[in-house]
Amino acid sequence: MVLLVHAAVVVLAFSAFEVRYMRPRNLRTAVSLSATAASAEELVKNLMYNRRISEQGLATVDELIASAPAMPAEEWWLGRYILCSSYLLAEALRDAGKWRMLDGAPVFVTLAGSGGQPHVEVETDLLVLSCDTGLRVSGFAELCGDEQAGTTLRLVLDRTEFFEPSDEFGITKALDKCEAELRPLMPSEAATITTTLQPLFVDERLLILRESSEEREPKTLILSRLPAEEA
Repeated sequence: MVLLVHAAVVVLAFSAFEVRYMRPRNLRTAVSLSATAASAEELVKNLMYNRRISEQGLATVDELIASAPAMPAEEWWLGRYILCSSYLLAEALRDAGKWRMLDGAPVFVTLAGSGGQPHVEVETDLLVLSCDTGLRVSGFAELCGDEQAGTTLRLVLDRTEFFEPSDEFGITKALDKCEAELRPLMPSEAATITTTLQPLFVDERLLILRESSEEREPKTLILSRLPAEEA
């Protein structure tokens, strides 16, 4: 179940993804940026509909990390995203008791607020008793680390909500089922979940984070930033 939460924290159209860059200063830079944009776009397309990342996709992630631009000076984490690596959440839901995400449902991740305690929110739709049922997990975020250790993003999740995304017959029973069976597995004030993520690639459209974990193989989260008009 820890995997479910970690996959979620780190967000409906994947096809709307694109990477924009400033006009390059020379041809070599133009070729490099074009290749990076194409690789990122192909990676996101191949992760649509909760598809598990392929070996080629893993290689693309490594290439993007190797060519990562310099980290922005401030508030690089803030924004509204789609979690492209949503297969992590889909698989964790199945492992937690055959829970299913609604087919084609995106996983939105919001990191908002500056100058105080930034807020984190993860939202998606489940298919429960044949009904579209909303799931929202929230908490707070903070930056940690220093120049030597590097910057990390620490997320603390302490609240879970199930909600009615649309007026649908039978949703009350679906919500009751979630409250009885799924809520005990999810974060709450009495059972908070904390995870630390290291930024590996950050630009104006794509964010790649890797979980810092010594207990199991770290998970890599791939997020596409939504344009301001869609956020």
